[in-house]
Amino acid sequence: MLLLAGCGLGAALLPACEQKREGKFESTAKKTATTRAELGLDVQIKPNRDLFQPWSLARVELKVKNRSRTPVILVSLSLKTSGGTTVLNDSDTQKHPATVAGSEMRVEGTYFSDDVGAQARAPKRSYWRWGGKDELTVFTLLMPLQERTWKGRFRARYSVGDQFHAVVGYVPLPKDFRYFAKTKERRSRLKKPVRKGRMVARWRHVVTFSERTDVPSLPGHALDIPDGLRKRRKRQSATPVKPKEVWAVPSSYLASLPSQKVAAARPLGLRRFAFDIGPARAKAKIPKGPFTRAVTAGVWVLFGKGKSWVVSREEVLPVDGNALPFASRLNAARRQPVYLFRSSDTPDPNGLVTYFKGLRFRVKTQKEKDGTYTAILQLESAKLVPFLKALAKRKLRVDGVDAVASIL
Repeated sequence: MLLLAGCGLGAALLPACEQKREGKFESTAKKTATTRAELGLDVQIKPNRDLFQPWSLARVELKVKNRSRTPVILVSLSLKTSGGTTVLNDSDTQKHPATVAGSEMRVEGTYFSDDVGAQARAPKRSYWRWGGKDELTVFTLLMPLQERTWKGRFRARYSVGDQFHAVVGYVPLPKDFRYFAKTKERRSRLKKPVRKGRMVARWRHVVTFSERTDVPSLPGHALDIPDGLRKRRKRQSATPVKPKEVWAVPSSYLASLPSQKVAAARPLGLRRFAFDIGPARAKAKIPKGPFTRAVTAGVWVLFGKGKSWVVSREEVLPVDGNALPFASRLNAARRQPVYLFRSSDTPDPNGLVTYFKGLRFRVKTQKEKDGTYTAILQLESAKLVPFLKALAKRKLRVDGVDAVASIL
């Protein structure tokens, strides 16, 4: 009578059998817990759908959760596809020139703006100039059990590949972690403006950090110094800015701390068009070369043999020049300006403006300062094929990245 197999032959052996099974369960649970603790971070890639429509603007989220008992600094965060498309490239750190003096660090900058005066010209872009021989890194912390989400998007072309790959680099805070906290931030008017060519600086911004040795209990904030100046009252006086919890360390100290990396991957699914690129190449007799999909127009645009080929299931349209950059821009915007001509002696050379207006395209002609004329056509993405047909009929070409149509 065999009631027990492989674990014993009687009731006397049952406790030993149960003890063996219980020990195996404890060992497995301990191994799982150890593995999770070693990882430190849980990284998840979450696309908004399992299968993306080709050439659509795809969206994906990267979630990072700190499963350890120690706050960590995320020093690098990247999400790419197997085809090399970068979706996210970020970190929780900012680097600034600074001056480190013992237990204090200072970030000091001046704001330069263009002193246009009565001159009739466009002003140059204003900017901050920061000084200091040292460098500090402002960081925010990912606290224990805290989760953060980053969002990215990309154009789901066939070249993106079939996998997402994420890599997160982080630094766990050591027990003897030394850091600096922002204690003062002030913007004040310079007594004597600083000039550099046409640019002049009248304002100074100073941020002071003091050393601390306790473990931070809050994630902290980024150092937010807005471009431009806030509106003030008529009386210009030094106005303190309400402080936030901002943590920083010397960049050399952060680089000396041990860092770790966690990687994650997930399949990337793409649907295929019924009339795909393979049949389009065969129909146009262009077996290789660059291509793109004109999403709104619903056609393939290929480049080969010195021409562009607009291919649909019904027809193949050859167009002189390279229309690929042109079609790609229309995938990202509903409307694209096209220069029909530049530096023309007449406002309508060879009746070109009249021709496109007759086809119900929006064309604007303007006279330049040198007396020549320029014509700009506002092309809508839905009218790409009619526009290229109009070019081919008049023996015009798409010339260069700026999509200039010039008369042959």
